[in-house]
Formats: sequence, structure tokens, C-alpha cells
Amino acid sequence: MGNSTTIMPRNLQDSVTGTAVGEKILLDVSTFGGSFGSYEAKTFTITGVTTNTDVKTTQSMFATVPSASKVSIYSDIASTVKLNSASNSGITLIAGEEITVSGMEITDLFITTTANTVIRVILMG
Repeated sequence: MGNSTTIMPRNLQDSVTGTAVGEKILLDVSTFGGSFGSYEAKTFTITGVTTNTDVKTTQSMFATVPSASKVSIYSDIASTVKLNSASNSGITLIAGEEITVSGMEITDLFITTTANTVIRVILMG
């Protein structure tokens, strides 16, 4: 195993403690605040202009955490995310910023983009 490392993710108030193993960092998600039994993390690219890309279906997320109580979302391009249903109101993702949503059950994400976009999602349940 590698050395224990504390990192400060962009725009998260809590630091994250992890252990470096090769090129990966294993995160201790308890430092995000609250008590989470499991988590999923994924970075992916949505290509082209899209409307309401279903993250559960297209990225196979929400398998380990079918109902997240806290979600962090990052986008490198200005985008919009809707929680739970494509018919809900959109939340603007500012380019290069990370938002965290908590206080409700989140079972799916729908992302609208205007260009090739890198998205990073952390689900905590």
C-alpha cells in the first residue's frame, strides 16, 4: 500500500483522506461529512451537444449506490443537470466548478451539454 494522503478537491469544503495505490487514490468518503455506507465515483466524457443524457443508463452509475444522499458533480464546460427526472428543473453547472447536492434522495442524473464535456460524479449513499 502507498502513503496516506490528504487532498482538497476543488470547491469541496471538506478535505479527503486517501491512500495512494499505484496511480489511484482510494478515498475515505467519511471525510465528506455524514455517515455514508458506500460510494461510486466516475469521470466520463459526453460527446457533442446532448439533451438530458441519462447517467444511470449511459454510464452504468447508481449500481453500488441506487439511492444517493449526497452527490458531487463537476463539469469542465457550462452544463445543466436535472435530479431524478428529465422533466425536473435544471441546475446550472458552471465550467470548472464542482457542486454538491444533499438533503434529498437522488436516484438518477440527467445532463445537458453544448460541447464535448468532461463530467465527474461522486455518489454517496
